[in-house]
Amino acid sequence: MLKFFRRIRRKLIKDGNLKRYLIYAIGEILLVMIGILLALQVNNSNENRKAKKEELVALEDLLHEFQRNESEFHLHAKYQNSMESSWADYLAIITNEELPDSIRVQRRPLLAFRTFTISNIKLNSLLTTGYIDRIQNDSLKQLLLQWNDILWDYQIIEQDHVNHAKQRLIPTELRLKPNEIQQEIIGLKKPFYDHLEQTLITIRALEDMEYQNALISNHYWLKLKVAKHQSIIKHLTDVIAQLRISLNMHFPSNTK
Repeated sequence: MLKFFRRIRRKLIKDGNLKRYLIYAIGEILLVMIGILLALQVNNSNENRKAKKEELVALEDLLHEFQRNESEFHLHAKYQNSMESSWADYLAIITNEELPDSIRVQRRPLLAFRTFTISNIKLNSLLTTGYIDRIQNDSLKQLLLQWNDILWDYQIIEQDHVNHAKQRLIPTELRLKPNEIQQEIIGLKKPFYDHLEQTLITIRALEDMEYQNALISNHYWLKLKVAKHQSIIKHLTDVIAQLRISLNMHFPSNTK
């Protein structure tokens, strides 16, 4: 093909036909430009297909990640709700002085400072690389950008609860009364105090203001976490819904 054009060019120059040569030269330039444009179009088409495939993989990975997080958070919230209810019942009993001591000295519920562990590997990877900007669904992008802040706020509350339990409630409790749980764990055959003595010790502990405040604060942190559950669940649900919308709009055959 190149030899063919060279022959034409040489012939036109040899004949001295300037007008025909200029027309030919313009035509050759146009052909080159058309070739470049076609090559760019093919390259852009390939890049678009590659970008679309990468977005599909990212959306599917995010969907799996958020579905797993939603399922695990529901279990976590169910546990925390149950513990909050148990603590509400417990505080109602120990603060009721009309009840007999044998009922008021019942063992308190677990401290329930369990924290929520979450997998954000795919989302954090998209945020770190900046790939999240390629997501076409603006509503989804906004929800994803907000998620870590919402989660961080909740995790701060959980950590404050852990700190309260370990640094305040447990030390106060160990100062005022025997550790019945550890005695059972090690299988202590004969406790240091008999049942009557333990009852009296527990009643005295319940009269200690520092211990009262520590118990109330533990319930406070539980209530604070429970109050956050619905907004977190809603956010997870919204993210999953928008991920499905994006997959349905751009990749209908891959919708799950």
